Amino acid sequence: MSETYKLNEEMIYRKIGEQRMLVPIGQHIDDVRSIYTLNETAAFVLDGLQAEQTPDQVAEKMAEEYELTSDLDPLKVVTDVIKDFRQHNIIL
Repeated sequence: MSETYKLNEEMIYRKIGEQRMLVPIGQHIDDVRSIYTLNETAAFVLDGLQAEQTPDQVAEKMAEEYELTSDLDPLKVVTDVIKDFRQHNIIL
């Protein structure tokens, strides 16, 4: 996968304490259901995408950083997270 993604301009990505959060700033600013707290995996993926890495690059870095075994396909993990982000209009 060679495409890159951008964070939706109507979202702000912030680290608050140990948590990573996405907060709406556009038309959904008053909808608390639109505030997302990311788990470590989702934050890792979004950090990579923010650095303009492709999904393949993010998966490779994930495999190195977390010393993943062959039981878990890092590219599938990354693509699943991207799919969730796209469904919620977090990335474009």
